[in-house]
Amino acid sequence: MKRNIFFIFFVGFFVMSDVFILYTHHSSAQSCSADTWQCGDWKICQRNGTQLRTCTKTFDCPSAETPSPSTSQSCGDVLLPPPPPQPGNSPPPPSPTPRTDEEPPPDFSPVTCFRDVFDCDEWRSCDRFGEQQRDCSLSFDCPNVVDPKPFTSRRCENLQCGNKEFIDERIQCRLELEPAGLVRELELQYFPEECRSFSDEKQRDECVELYRSADTCYNFSRAEDRFNCLRSLLSAPRDFRSAYADCGKRFAEARIICEDDLKQAVFTLVKFRFEDMSKRAQNLLPLGVSVLDVTEFVSTVELKKQEFNDAETKFDRREIVLDVRRAWRDFVQKAINQLR
Repeated sequence: MKRNIFFIFFVGFFVMSDVFILYTHHSSAQSCSADTWQCGDWKICQRNGTQLRTCTKTFDCPSAETPSPSTSQSCGDVLLPPPPPQPGNSPPPPSPTPRTDEEPPPDFSPVTCFRDVFDCDEWRSCDRFGEQQRDCSLSFDCPNVVDPKPFTSRRCENLQCGNKEFIDERIQCRLELEPAGLVRELELQYFPEECRSFSDEKQRDECVELYRSADTCYNFSRAEDRFNCLRSLLSAPRDFRSAYADCGKRFAEARIICEDDLKQAVFTLVKFRFEDMSKRAQNLLPLGVSVLDVTEFVSTVELKKQEFNDAETKFDRREIVLDVRRAWRDFVQKAINQLR
């Protein structure tokens, strides 16, 4: 009898255990609907334009197979980082099943950038080197982007001296330029002061070309070499008296043309002697001679060239030559006093 009672109790215990297990399983299955995943922050963009992260399943719902969240994405579609884990050691509650009638959450992806941003000042006035400067500063530094800084120096686009109203202003402006600035100025406008005085366009063009050709002659250090170069440029004879006598041997119109050409060659050489004095005065600037004194002498020479072109008699031209000589002597005396 006792055996039968024990057997019945034993069988009943196992039946009740199975029922409890089935009940517990059924209750657990109904308490969750999805697995829970915990993902780390997105890593820095790679060369191929993608970002990676790692995701770990922190709660395994027996009745669901929730796929792992994305672990790779394009850098242009950056997502917000996952929320921080809840305090405590208990696993987070299962995620509720989203309702199909709800609108998708808004996209909070941050705006991506592709370049740095610089703030630059206005270009300043041209300096004596013929350059313009400005300041630029980085106002926004785009991550993972290295853009070159904008140019802060450029060559001047406009004349610095050639458009000034008065001859002495133009001359002083050019004298105060550094060699690079003067080269830039002459590239924009090569217009000697004597050539400006001609109203006829053809005369101006011929004058400019003559000065361009004569520039190479002033590179010689010896005065004799400079004037030989100028004579060769003008096809002028070394002995003008003999050349003038040869013109007298010609007849009628040929003689007149010969004498006129010879006279123009003499006049041009006289003005080139004036120009040679002007160049010599300018060469004293690096030694410490006042730029104002050099400007005064060079301006006097340029005005005397124009007077020489307008002179109608030998006496007038002779007086102009004497005026230039006196101006040269006065300038040389000032230079000597300054260099002592």
